[in-house]
Amino acid sequence: MYSILVVDDDADIRDSVKIFLEKEGYKVILAKNGKECLSIMKNKNKPDLIILDVMMPNLSGYEVAKNIRENFSSSIPILFLTILNTSNDLVTSFDVGGSEFITKPCNFKKLKEIIEKLLAKKIIKRINVHKL
Repeated sequence: MYSILVVDDDADIRDSVKIFLEKEGYKVILAKNGKECLSIMKNKNKPDLIILDVMMPNLSGYEVAKNIRENFSSSIPILFLTILNTSNDLVTSFDVGGSEFITKPCNFKKLKEIIEKLLAKKIIKRINVHKL
């Protein structure tokens, strides 16, 4: 079972994404801000994927993603789920290590497709590493 860390300061969004993902068979870990996310990342049981809001108090999602890439993992897919929707936001999300970008309000069918794609890429990378 894959685990997904959902990081959003909006409790309604965290809860709705959690309910959806659990119905899809994922284990869900919740964090209400970037600091809590980074604390979870310090654990040995890192998530298989992170869904990360951009606009949060104290640490933005961009700062959190950059910290994850520099200090914890370069391979965990990071999916930005945000209200931001400019091309600048998209470029910034990839510059800090994001894997995908989807805007709120969330289309759960699209979210599911993106998650499946990201997890499939992760499996392929793992297989290729073992072949070396």
